Amino acid sequence: MTRTTTTDRAPSPRTVPLFIEGNDFFEFDVWAGLGEAEPVVWRDSFFIWKRIRDPERYFTYDFSRLFLPGSEFYFREARDQGVGAHDFAKIIVTVAHFVERAASGYPTKEERALKGTPKTFRPVPFGEIFAVLGTNVEDSAYSTLLQGTNIFTPGIVLEDGKYCRHTEDGQYQLPPSDFRTHSRFLILALSLLVEYGTLHIEVKSYPSDEYSAKRDSDIPYDRRVSWFTELILRYDTDLSECTFCFTPHPEFSKNAWKALVTTLRYQTDCLGLSSLDSECFEHEDRVEYLEEKTEYTRVNYWCPVVRRNYF
Repeated sequence: MTRTTTTDRAPSPRTVPLFIEGNDFFEFDVWAGLGEAEPVVWRDSFFIWKRIRDPERYFTYDFSRLFLPGSEFYFREARDQGVGAHDFAKIIVTVAHFVERAASGYPTKEERALKGTPKTFRPVPFGEIFAVLGTNVEDSAYSTLLQGTNIFTPGIVLEDGKYCRHTEDGQYQLPPSDFRTHSRFLILALSLLVEYGTLHIEVKSYPSDEYSAKRDSDIPYDRRVSWFTELILRYDTDLSECTFCFTPHPEFSKNAWKALVTTLRYQTDCLGLSSLDSECFEHEDRVEYLEEKTEYTRVNYWCPVVRRNYF
């Protein structure tokens, strides 16, 4: 059965075909108008959308089995646009790591040691990721991608004469980064991360209010993923009225992170050079040391998994 759904809020084609097969949650009385419809909540997370009953098992056993063949499309897209497999793998892991830091509220070394992994995360808009990691952030043609950030304190000026950019509420000043790439590769990496459940995705409409927030939260999860994936092939992306936000999964962020890094280590070893010849990722023990010792408030951002002398 094919159902066509239209919307006026997505930064994507206005008509999205939706195919449903074997829906265990289908309620005949509601469909037939014999009862009141219940709020659609069963597709409000990656795990419910994919009907994953045991997320820990998914990340431990199933993630790599699905990720390795499924990610071929994304690596091919990156390669076609001039980024090799090793470099794209580093973009993927950097984006995932930065989202976790931003969603945790940019903790200092001391705060991270005291609090550990947060039980809740703040949504990180794409504009925040782009502002820190994007090479084309100063290009006016991409200005709408900065939706979700603000210049709250114009009195503070960076060394290059530019104003400091902050989070939308002005609570956090966005950090400088030594690792940067074009927005097209940030979109490609994020699309892969949400497709396989490493990150959670939400939609946020502007102007933002209680009504728009309720409306956005009712968007089925698969549609959020497909809308964002469509941005891969768009060169006129406009996020001024509707953007996307990302968070790790509160209960399974460590599982997802371990599965991602382990899988990418294996994948990059198989996509060309041996890790003994040219290792693009740091050794696991050194990653733990760097994560524990690095004071992110004093140095430019860099994902500890990525080797600095290679990128």
